[in-house]
Amino acid sequence: STLKDAALALGVDDVKDINDTLVFPTITVDARLGGIILPFDIGITAMSIDTSKIGAVDEAIDPVAIDFFTLGADIRYAIFQGGFMRPKWSVGAGFYYTKGGVDVDDDSAKASLDFKSTTFMVNTQASIKVLCLVPFIGGRALFSKTSVDWKVKADWASIIAEESDTYYDGVADALTWGILPSSFSGSSSGFSVYPQVFGGIGLDLLFLNLSVSGSYDIASKIPSAAVSVRVAW
Repeated sequence: STLKDAALALGVDDVKDINDTLVFPTITVDARLGGIILPFDIGITAMSIDTSKIGAVDEAIDPVAIDFFTLGADIRYAIFQGGFMRPKWSVGAGFYYTKGGVDVDDDSAKASLDFKSTTFMVNTQASIKVLCLVPFIGGRALFSKTSVDWKVKADWASIIAEESDTYYDGVADALTWGILPSSFSGSSSGFSVYPQVFGGIGLDLLFLNLSVSGSYDIASKIPSAAVSVRVAW
């Protein structure tokens, strides 16, 4: 919503119809090794989204474009191995790298925000197998360091010509006096902790594992859901 407010201030009125809360589909690919004989397994994960390549989403949020890519790895250790009707409890840790950006491109102004994030994650999960169903529940904490670079280029003459608000009268004066920059940029960085809870149910069919899950980020108040298909051998 902060980027939306900034775009509106720059006269990019097309963003006013975009909801502050959006749902984005993502594609995640992961692979795990271990966990059959040894009490631990290691996994790698990659996730990506580019709204400019998703027609319906691109149209819904135009003139905004969002893209990001995540690559990471984690390890899980089974404290209780579990089995049929016996609970399984595991703990794990992982490291993830994410980079991406948000762009707003309009005739009167262009704005972009690029970010990079490194995240360390710890989690715990409990599950129990009942026939071929595996309900599970758990929690995790993400410790993230993020850096952000942003830049704006504004055609103030075009913005003023399209707007009648008295706010822009002062902008016109500043433009006349030559004290209003048409391009400006900045950067920032910070560290945050994001506690999350998650749960779901899996379907174990010999070499094929299906699961439906949901999670909730307590700090950001962001829910998410996932459907996964995994081939095991």
